[in-house]
Amino acid sequence: TKVGFSDLGANVSIAAPGGNCVNETGACLYPILVASNDGTTSPGGSAWTSSGADASFGTSFSAPLVAGTAGLMFSVNPTLTPDEIRAALRSSARPFPTTGADNGSGTAPVQSCRQPDGSEQLQCYCTTSTCGAGMLDAGAAVAAAVDVIAPEPEPEPEPEPASGGGGGGGAMSGGWVLLLASAAAALRRRRR
Repeated sequence: TKVGFSDLGANVSIAAPGGNCVNETGACLYPILVASNDGTTSPGGSAWTSSGADASFGTSFSAPLVAGTAGLMFSVNPTLTPDEIRAALRSSARPFPTTGADNGSGTAPVQSCRQPDGSEQLQCYCTTSTCGAGMLDAGAAVAAAVDVIAPEPEPEPEPEPASGGGGGGGAMSGGWVLLLASAAAALRRRRR
């Protein structure tokens, strides 16, 4: 579900995990699992943080997931434009869940998200009209980026024939290139 600290509305393109500490007391119910390391000059005390005071959650986790996915998409298809990346992210998104939420506090059941109206929406089920195209699917987005067809390069103009004296100029034909390659090979053999 969408958690209270995240945005919603028609301006949202896609949703990504950011964790959810929906309960009002105790440990965070749905943190983002992250590796931590308390060493200052060498490795020390590495652990997976998952609850309590070290719980990790927030849009500071979801935004880098989308940015990293866009970077992976660009690495497999460097011709992508920002609009093509956005379109591929949106078209490859997973559908939003519609059941199974646990609000953790025993309050009213979780409802569908509404367009922003000034009232608080702590936790709600996202729809494509309130939270973007769906949930980020990094693997599907990278696969979609591979399938984006790059525009055909414009053909280079034919060189204009040389004018004036001196003979020559212009582009070399295939015959001249073969003749030069043969001559270079013959010169190498003579030097041995």
